[in-house]
Amino acid sequence: MKLLSATIATNPKKRISKVIAKQVEKFLKKHKVKIIPAKTPFSSAGHILITVGGDGTILYNKNRYSLPIFAIGSKSSFICQAIGSTWKWKLLPIIKNGYTIEKRTMLSAKLNGKMLPDALNEFVIRSREHRVIRLHLQYGKKSSSFRADGLIFSTGTGSHAYAYSAGGREMPNLSRSYQVVPICPYRREFSHVMLSPSVHCKLKIEPSCRADAVSDGQFLFPIAKKAVLHVWVSKNALGFVKEAI
Repeated sequence: MKLLSATIATNPKKRISKVIAKQVEKFLKKHKVKIIPAKTPFSSAGHILITVGGDGTILYNKNRYSLPIFAIGSKSSFICQAIGSTWKWKLLPIIKNGYTIEKRTMLSAKLNGKMLPDALNEFVIRSREHRVIRLHLQYGKKSSSFRADGLIFSTGTGSHAYAYSAGGREMPNLSRSYQVVPICPYRREFSHVMLSPSVHCKLKIEPSCRADAVSDGQFLFPIAKKAVLHVWVSKNALGFVKEAI
């Protein structure tokens, strides 16, 4: 697909992202790629979102735009396709040769009947205090009850981050499966499990203290009393822009 236009989203908390965004805009215009301001009507064909900031900038903006993403981050970024020193030579072949879209699995969730923003990395249930949460998990035809500091529902993309640090398995980025990983389970009452895309999870949460449900580390939903969280593989996928080969 030929790159015709782009919308640029920055992290307002990072001064360097604004500097790079201006350089990107100048570079695109030089190569006859139109810059479309946010919220402006456009044809989705040949149009992408360029995020400048880091992985968090992707996670924050992914649900605000229904566009494939080319992301520019820093050396500590894990998901971004480019960093401040490499974006020109990674973006130029896309402009010249066109691009394809790599689709990444996301997770959907519903907390007490309310839909949460889809997650590219993970949904997390966690305690705010130094007390465990009692959890009752149903996954497919299986169930388990245990206590832990929290629980992670992770995609392949997110498996290299929080889930891995908590003892989960690293998965291919393009995997359609997902995994459930406990955070410091009491007496190791529960270990991580791998789930197929067809498996639906139901989690009953009994917090003995204040707790939160968090989508991709960006969107927080307080849990004050008993709650029920449903998690499943989303029908939506997030597209990442790759050079056409």
